[in-house]
Amino acid sequence: MKLKALLFVALAALLIGRVHGQADPKLSVYMFNPMVYNPAFAGAGGGLSLIGIHSSQFVGFEGAPNTQYFSAHGLWEEDGVGLGLDLLNDSFGMMGESSVNANFAYYLRISERLQFSFGMKAGANQYRMDYSRLNIQDPDEDILVADNINVVRPNLGLGFYLFSDDFYIGISTPGIAVTQRHSAFEVGLRPGEASYYLMTGMLIPVSYNVTFMPNLLVRTVNGAPRSGLLSMSFDVDGDFFLGANYEYKSSVGIMAGTVFAENFKWGYAYDLPTHALGRYSKGTHTVFVSYQLERFKKASNMPCFYY
Repeated sequence: MKLKALLFVALAALLIGRVHGQADPKLSVYMFNPMVYNPAFAGAGGGLSLIGIHSSQFVGFEGAPNTQYFSAHGLWEEDGVGLGLDLLNDSFGMMGESSVNANFAYYLRISERLQFSFGMKAGANQYRMDYSRLNIQDPDEDILVADNINVVRPNLGLGFYLFSDDFYIGISTPGIAVTQRHSAFEVGLRPGEASYYLMTGMLIPVSYNVTFMPNLLVRTVNGAPRSGLLSMSFDVDGDFFLGANYEYKSSVGIMAGTVFAENFKWGYAYDLPTHALGRYSKGTHTVFVSYQLERFKKASNMPCFYY
């Protein structure tokens, strides 16, 4: 446990220290829906898991980012196979993006305590640009293009996930085949850059009913600053959690949630920008509801990840 704790601290110090702030939307409750970033987490809940997430970012700005996620995934433990589906809808001013992806993961036990998962994600992304949503001050001024844009492109992603009962680390690129994205300085669409993610975290018992759960998500993409989000939360009896998160030169936030109706969980996170936009924004609000069908769960403990 001490070695794992030192490894986690070292990774956090190394990666967060090199992070630069960016304005890209983030999912501050990423630890509850990791399959969106890494297909190797398909089936990681050990049973049938469903979760829906809504995030309203930079509240107070017209046309601010608005994001919805949904994922469902389950594990066929006898075959070591996890299958899942994730849906995303994201809008930001005149631009919008939607995606649907199927996820496949194959699990291997490499020691008594360690397991490894390899995952693939395949689906399609839709990109939209609606120029009618622009606020035109002069009706006679020239518009770059006359027609709106609505295109669908294929997507392919890969991921790896190494874990025990109390520690995990994963790397992934959920969109290596994203072929077209919009450039604010060019007309139409252009090839985009793949994003790469690193996730790591652990469970640290504090008392017989309290567990400390630090998690780290790092994102890097060519041509953009690296970003990192550190989350630290405490779980009480598996029924209630309370925590905080921090993104270097970007935001600080709190989150909390509880279990209800036995298999359901809900949570809320609030993030406040720490950069200049914080003077004008009312922050980012994120809510989620999840459901876990325990009766599909097998005897073995799968991940340390907290669902």
